[in-house]
Amino acid sequence: MDGEPVGAPSRIAVSDDGTALLLWPDLLLGIHPDGDQWMTIPSAASRSWYLQPRDGHVVVISDLPPGTTVPGMVDRRRITAIEARTGQALWKRDDLIPRDFIASGLAAINQDGDLEVVETADGSTRWTRAVGPTDNLQVTTGPWLVDSNTNGGGSLLIDAATGESVTERPESSLLTAMQPIGDLWVAAWVDEQTRGGRGPRAVLVALDGRGHERWKLRLNSLLRGAYCPAAIRWRDGTIAVFVPGPPTDRWLVVDAATGEPRVLPDEDSPALPGGPNVGRTHVPAQAPGRLLQEAVGELALLAADGSASMSSPGSIEVVSADPLVARQDGSIIGVQPATR
Repeated sequence: MDGEPVGAPSRIAVSDDGTALLLWPDLLLGIHPDGDQWMTIPSAASRSWYLQPRDGHVVVISDLPPGTTVPGMVDRRRITAIEARTGQALWKRDDLIPRDFIASGLAAINQDGDLEVVETADGSTRWTRAVGPTDNLQVTTGPWLVDSNTNGGGSLLIDAATGESVTERPESSLLTAMQPIGDLWVAAWVDEQTRGGRGPRAVLVALDGRGHERWKLRLNSLLRGAYCPAAIRWRDGTIAVFVPGPPTDRWLVVDAATGEPRVLPDEDSPALPGGPNVGRTHVPAQAPGRLLQEAVGELALLAADGSASMSSPGSIEVVSADPLVARQDGSIIGVQPATR
């Protein structure tokens, strides 16, 4: 393709230094804040489909070139790290099944079926450990990984930095990424016990830095697909929780220290442009002080200080939460929050 992009990029991201990264199946384009750009073709023989900016480099996930698939590891991928300033390749590995990026590196499954966390700066192994069936391994954005027990015996929290066991949880399924709120981590778990045939409910759990439970709150709301509660630190020592329905999407404000429901004046209650029932709501890992709502045609942002912003109509996708950058109709848009 002579090094020139064709068509719209499949992935867009923004690195910490403001470099815009655009990925095509066989091309990675980096545009620095000063307008300089570099190009690299990660592999002309395989399709690239995911990228993750890291400190000074970007990691690209690609299919393996034809003829290199190993029986029993059909999901194995090519992982390439590229220096963000020059576009030069730093390292490459073809022996892992990537699961997700965490603060300490890339969580992956190795050829022995063990969990391996890779240091993205140089491709070295930080730690490995045996886990149960990998379908029950949950990678979160918090300080732990979750290894679920297939026999209904709960889950084990694993320290994402060291691979050591932290504590056991009675629940077997983690719904959301763990969200940092002050000195707590808030997550939601599935309550598998049904009531009157209405199906499972979500349970909001606050954990301290050692993985010990501070409080737990059962949410009287049916789960809806992949949608699950999203929480953000709010005013007067509270946490605002967006609870997706059915029966209806709603806001719940609880005391951050105890989990007890609190009632705030209307002017201090969370509000998003367009109302709550507009689409996927989540707290981005790289910007825990912001809650985003995404729907076809609109984007809403709620920050802990009460500021909010809404994009213009059109299909939109968040590519960076801090700074807030969106992709819309083939363009990259920087969104500036406006005080409510």
